[in-house]
Amino acid sequence: MRRVLPSIRSFAAALLTAIALPAALAASDPCAGVANCRNLGPFTATVVKVNVTRQDSVTAYQGVRTTVRFTNIGDRPLILGYRDHSSAVSDNRGLAYRWSAKAYGIGVVARGSADPQFQLAPGESREASFDGVVQYSMRRQVAGNVFSHDITIVQLAVVNGQQVRELRDHAVGFTGLTASSGFAAGRNATPTALPIAGTAPAQPAAPGSGGCAGAPAGSCQEAGPLVAQAVRVNVTQSGNVTAYQTVRVMVRFTNAGAEPLILGWRKGSSAVSDDTGQAYRWASKVAGIGVVDGGSADPQFRLAPGESREAAFESTLQYSVRRSHPGSVFSQDMTIVQLGIVGPSQVRSLHDYALSFSNLSSGMAASGRGAMAGGAPDAAETINKVVDVFKAFKK
Repeated sequence: MRRVLPSIRSFAAALLTAIALPAALAASDPCAGVANCRNLGPFTATVVKVNVTRQDSVTAYQGVRTTVRFTNIGDRPLILGYRDHSSAVSDNRGLAYRWSAKAYGIGVVARGSADPQFQLAPGESREASFDGVVQYSMRRQVAGNVFSHDITIVQLAVVNGQQVRELRDHAVGFTGLTASSGFAAGRNATPTALPIAGTAPAQPAAPGSGGCAGAPAGSCQEAGPLVAQAVRVNVTQSGNVTAYQTVRVMVRFTNAGAEPLILGWRKGSSAVSDDTGQAYRWASKVAGIGVVDGGSADPQFRLAPGESREAAFESTLQYSVRRSHPGSVFSQDMTIVQLGIVGPSQVRSLHDYALSFSNLSSGMAASGRGAMAGGAPDAAETINKVVDVFKAFKK
């Protein structure tokens, strides 16, 4: 018995360690208990929104846009990029969404080039959106309502101040996704393939921290030094048999940082959809903010620290009253670019911010107005002078 006792004690200690270890690991895992969260070592990726759009005809289209929040959980700065064409969406009907595979709010890594704009300080979070679109025949196929979405995220490093090097690829996969906005959102649909337990779509963090405190759910987002809030929504209709519904969203941008900020709207990035799944693609325009298009950028929209200004984003749906009816609850996605002025004339894109608003409805309005909120006048004047120099140079 004396010889066996140490073995029993050792076995008992090992057993207790084995029991305690998973609990300790779970406690240290930032994704523990968080739906649709992936722990990838230096960062986590969490689905915060899934928007589904549909265009029904003989040749039909269904689109899935997944918004993912990336968080740097390490103790060093992190640079991430999206591997070009790696976005792969499929549904529970077996359809592959290959017609489009775009990314918004994050730099693209392609053959021979890498955009290092998506940078995260330790503890910082930013969001990016990834698209998948399927084209199918309604006579022969039925699109699904439960989705899998795979993407490849590349960890980058800047060498010698200018050369961008790929460190490693991270394969990120999400399963059992269902619409949190757009077509079929909130419906108790019975899918033909059940989602995996514990993978219901994660909801965006409730407002109440930082610049979004007190904002209605889905109407406000913080992105780096920028706070963006949808403050007014106006919906208008026109036409007859061929009808038009236009959604105009007024967004208030606030500089929550300590440095002056110059912003622009990425041309073609506005995407509005409603609760029937229809996408407002017929026309899209903006007012009150400069446009960033290819190699040109208008730096007119500038904010001193603490300052707020508003810009309007308008999208229109063309539809037939005989075949469809537009919805009344809307989602608005857009890409806002942080700009920098180099030297006397050159405007450079620094960061893209993918913004996503949901649960918007006609008549909603937030208190306050786009005005200086205690910003530093001298900082604003400095930016104005720089922009004036730039305009004079162009003349």
